[in-house]
This record gives sequence, C-alpha cells and structure tokens, in this order.
Amino acid sequence: MRRERGLAFLKTGQFDAAIIDFDCPKYSLTKQRIILLAKAQALYDLQRFQECCDVLDALHNIFSKNQRSQEHSIRVDTHLHWEKQNTKEHEKVAQEFLRRAKLRLEEQNTGRYNFEKMYNEAMEMKVPILDHATFIGPVEVKQIPCHGRGHVTSRNVEAGELLLCEKAFAYCCNASATDGQAGMNLGAGDLKSYLTRVIIHKLSNNPSLIPKFTALWSGDYKSVPAELADGVPVIDT
Repeated sequence: MRRERGLAFLKTGQFDAAIIDFDCPKYSLTKQRIILLAKAQALYDLQRFQECCDVLDALHNIFSKNQRSQEHSIRVDTHLHWEKQNTKEHEKVAQEFLRRAKLRLEEQNTGRYNFEKMYNEAMEMKVPILDHATFIGPVEVKQIPCHGRGHVTSRNVEAGELLLCEKAFAYCCNASATDGQAGMNLGAGDLKSYLTRVIIHKLSNNPSLIPKFTALWSGDYKSVPAELADGVPVIDT
C-alpha cells in the first residue's frame, strides 16, 4: 500500500511524502527496482541530485546482482523471460536517468552550462521550462551596512565568471500553451494571485523547501516558529 501511495504522491508533486513511503525496506526485488526509480525521480524534482545519483547507483548494483544470480541459476522459471525483459527495460531507463542526473549534478557543482543549447531549447518551447540545475557560485548573502541584506562575493572573482544561475521557484505564464497550468489569460493582479497560490501549494506539498524559501525574506516581520500544526505544514504568508 505504501508503494502505491508513494507513486500517487509522486504524480501529485508531493515529493517529500513520496520519499518517506519509498524508504520502506520490505519490498520484493521487482518492486524495489520500480521504487528506486520513483525515489530517484522525487529527489531529482527536489534538485537533490547527489542523492538521486546515489539511488541510481544502488539500482545499478541491484541490476548487476540480479544478472549474476540469473546466470548461475539452473531452475527454470516460467516468468523469467518476462522478468528479463522488464529488468532490461528498467535498466535502460535507469542508465539514461543516471546520465541526466550526473549532468544536473555537474551543473549544480561547477556552473558549467551549454547556454547556446539552453537558448535553443527555450526558443522551441511555448513555456521555456528547462531541465537544468541551479548553480550557486562564489556568492553569499550578508548584511550590508546602511543597505540591508545583499549578495556579496565570497572570494576574488574574474571578469566574466558565472556567479549565479538559478531556476525560478514557481512560475505562471499569461499566454496560450500546451502545458496545463501555464496557459492562461489573466490580468496582472490575477497573475500575482495565481503565482502566490502556486508557491503556497508547492511549499505545502514539500515542507523541506520551506526554510530555504522563507529565508529569502529580509523584512522585519517574524514568521511563526512552528513548522507543523496537526501534522500539516504551516505556510505563513
């Protein structure tokens, strides 16, 4: 039941909850392959790319052990042919997924992007939501006398060095599009209201994102100290 619930959470964007359900150790080998792929997807969507790669590496080890056990098995299994096909299909998906995850991890750690390719990808999309990682370079947030909080470099930087490349936390687009929620005809005020709802929904679905998001606020208002109320995330707007 936890497996099915976790897969449902994955479809609804509740990645934190999905990961908790996928961490249940009592799964058969066949289900474990599916669960690890799903867990990797949840981590990927949370931009936790190192953990995603670790899960996919563990999945690769399972494929390797499964292949060795089948090579040394003498017993004839009527389901073996189907299992081999299923395993190969899962392995192919996992290999491609690991390749993408490693690319995102490199972007996240080094800031090396193919900007020309990204530009071309964006030009081909009605709503340019690109599959790339956020890079935080040699910058940090500090309190600047007489100016409040601001970004400052944490070391000497060279001319032309990339300091920051960050994905939008949430988006909405006032244009016709094929991507469900993106295509709307709204006024400026309605767009702001809609974007607020999108942000609240995303934070409510994934409480692990709340601390980093609320830390962006630099005003005098102090948020409520509680993170949960009756097991439900507190979204202090």
